Amino acid sequence: MKIKFLNYYLFLFIILLCIIINKTGRDVSKMYDTIIFDFNGTLIDDCDLCLKILNYLTKEYELETVSMKKYKEIFTFPVYLYYKELGFNTDINEFALVAKKFHAYYNDLSYKEVKLFDSVVEVLNTLSKRVKLVCLSASLKETLIKQLKFYNIYDYFNYIVGLEDTHANSKEEVAIKFMKENNIDCKKTLMVGDSIHDFEVASAINVDCILVSTGHTSKKRLLETNCKVIDDLKELIL
Repeated sequence: MKIKFLNYYLFLFIILLCIIINKTGRDVSKMYDTIIFDFNGTLIDDCDLCLKILNYLTKEYELETVSMKKYKEIFTFPVYLYYKELGFNTDINEFALVAKKFHAYYNDLSYKEVKLFDSVVEVLNTLSKRVKLVCLSASLKETLIKQLKFYNIYDYFNYIVGLEDTHANSKEEVAIKFMKENNIDCKKTLMVGDSIHDFEVASAINVDCILVSTGHTSKKRLLETNCKVIDDLKELIL
C-alpha cells in the first residue's frame, strides 16, 4: 500500500515539475549558439498596418472587407494564395499591380505607424551578448538594413540575410545559402518566426524553431505545426 502511495505522489510531483518548467520557459542562449530571427511580425508589429493596406485594396477592387481574425487564418506564403482566396485576380500581370500598390502603401506608412514589439530590445540586447544573431527576411537586403537601422537594432545582429535583388530567390533558398556559406551548425541553431512559412524555412535548413503568436498567423494554426509557440519574445530569455 505504501509503495502505491509513493508511486502516486511521485507521479504528481513529476506532473507539477513539468507544469513549472513549461511556465517558466527556457533561456535559449544556453542551448544554441546562433539564433535566426524573422523580421516582419516577429520583431516589428506590422500586422495592423498590413491588414489596413489589404482593406484599402479590397475596397479599391470592390471585394469584402477582411477582419483580423480572418486575416490570421488565411495568411500564408506565397502571398498570392491568400489574395486569391479573397477574390483578387492573381494572374501574373494583374497581381504584380496589386503587389506594387501594397508595397507603395507599406513603404509610405510603415515608418510612421509600425513599432517594435515591446520586449524586442531587451531580448536582442540580452541574447547578443551570448550568441550570434541573424535577421532573415524575404525583403531586399538593402531595405532590411535600412529598417533595422531605423529601429536602432541593426548593431545587435552579426548577419543580415535578405534578397540581393528583386529577381532573387525565396527566403528558404537564401537561408540555405547562408547556412552553407557561413558553416553554421544546424544542431546549435534556432529559428524564431511568426508564420507557418518560418517553420517551413527552419525545416528546410534543419534547425529547431520557436514561433511567436503575436504576428500574422493565428496561434491555433501555429500550434498545428507541433512547434513550440510562445506569446512574447521575452520568453526566450526567461
